[in-house]
Amino acid sequence: LSLWLVSISLGPTYFDFFNLIFENFFGKFIILIISFCFSFYFIDELRKLLWAFGLGMDLATIRFTAYVVIFLSLIISLIILIKLL
Repeated sequence: LSLWLVSISLGPTYFDFFNLIFENFFGKFIILIISFCFSFYFIDELRKLLWAFGLGMDLATIRFTAYVVIFLSLIISLIILIKLL
């Protein structure tokens, strides 16, 4: 988002260069990776917040929620990718 705003403020040449990079396969792949990392971090921090309150501290729940975090991160990233296409 910040690169997009900077490219707008620098003028149409930089904005066209930004669009050239981020509207092809490689740019969408970068956005997919960034969205996965952001969603994984956010959901995992919610899980750790529950741990701070003492919820879900047994080993079976920790394993289950780890898979849930990965699954939800993948789903959110795929939704973002579908919106980009």
